[in-house]
Amino acid sequence: MPPFSDGARKPGAAHDAFAQDFPSDLSADSLIHRARPSPRRGWRRTLFTLSRGRVNPGYSKAEVRLQELEAAIRGGAVSGSRRSIAVLGAQRGVGTSTTVLGLGALLAGKRGDRVVAVDADPERSPLSNRGQVREQPQRPMGDLLYDTGAVLRYSQISNFVAQDASGLDVLPSSRDDTGGALLSGPAYRRIADAVERFYSLLVVDAGSGVDRPAVPAILERADQLVLVAHPSFEGANRAATALDDIADLGGPELASSAIIVLARSPRGHRSKLDDLERQLARRCQQTVRVSRDGTLRSRNVVDPSRMGPKALFGYLELAAGIVRAFNRRG
Repeated sequence: MPPFSDGARKPGAAHDAFAQDFPSDLSADSLIHRARPSPRRGWRRTLFTLSRGRVNPGYSKAEVRLQELEAAIRGGAVSGSRRSIAVLGAQRGVGTSTTVLGLGALLAGKRGDRVVAVDADPERSPLSNRGQVREQPQRPMGDLLYDTGAVLRYSQISNFVAQDASGLDVLPSSRDDTGGALLSGPAYRRIADAVERFYSLLVVDAGSGVDRPAVPAILERADQLVLVAHPSFEGANRAATALDDIADLGGPELASSAIIVLARSPRGHRSKLDDLERQLARRCQQTVRVSRDGTLRSRNVVDPSRMGPKALFGYLELAAGIVRAFNRRG
């Protein structure tokens, strides 16, 4: 009988299997080369492609940061609980709706949760006009306001929302829905009661200024406040005043844990922006800069895939900061 039966594994076979798992070239250079991830863009990607992978400069600092932010956004479970993010402008024209759609699109695209952007500012054009929507809702918010009890399934609420290409649902509003008036506090509560049953994350466009009728109700239900401000000393002062008012309306904790977005920040002027951030750091949890970007101009469709890298990184920082805040609070 041979020393090894047919059913037993011969030393040669084991060695061959081992050899398949490990390269014959075990030099330090080879191991470092294999450990590096292949770059995805820029001159690094070009060099990697032209050399057929033999020259791999690895990720740039920006790509490493991108990976970190995307991991932070995906991290932590929100499913099973409802979280509401109130987005409020410290003054008009600072990009509140743009922030709602940019933030909502990234949260919907990077996470597995159902995310809805709620338009609580019917004074302006419907929020869905600036999203990447395939088609407008079949029914207006006005119908939902007066028939919230009839919405029992997601298939029914979907008649009132526009679906964005990123996976974000958008619940738009117009003055016709509120009889020509601003949305009231009781009306917002009815809307929130209807949509909270079907979505894990609500991103609420509260408009600009704390004196709007629905703002106290929006803040009352908010788990996180995002305050959008102009990147100037006047804008910082208005943001500070708004935080004082919000502390009175929604409680000091909501104001102190706010994330302030310095929207449409000019390129360059770094020392000026650093000064603004230092001024605001004592009043809030975090500040985020969103650089001025041609794709984010008023009336343009908000599409993260078309944003310049600096603007995109700003919204990624915002989304990651919000998810981290939720995870800290449990």
